[in-house]
Amino acid sequence: MSSCTLIISHSALPDAPKSRYFKHEIVCQNPFVYGRIQFVTNGGVLNDDFYDFLSKLAQDSKAEIYFVASELQNRQGEQDVAKAVFQAGFENAVKLTCHTKIVFDQLYVI
Repeated sequence: MSSCTLIISHSALPDAPKSRYFKHEIVCQNPFVYGRIQFVTNGGVLNDDFYDFLSKLAQDSKAEIYFVASELQNRQGEQDVAKAVFQAGFENAVKLTCHTKIVFDQLYVI
């Protein structure tokens, strides 16, 4: 199994694929979903640099950005995780702070 993170936005995030350390590749474009096979935590919370990266994306885009971390199961890909998020909806998203303990498959809003 691998872990992945997804960043979801209703507008393009041009800096997501450009980051040297936290690069997320485009997975789909309606809405925009950026994925990365790796999960950056420190004791169950996001590491400070990764949280700062997400906060800067949210600030630059001036739109709500969502974040989800997941364990990929047999042959599951980032698009499968994105579909599950879309089916569940965005209304149950939890506000992400630098102290939020990350739970796999929980949707967070930045």
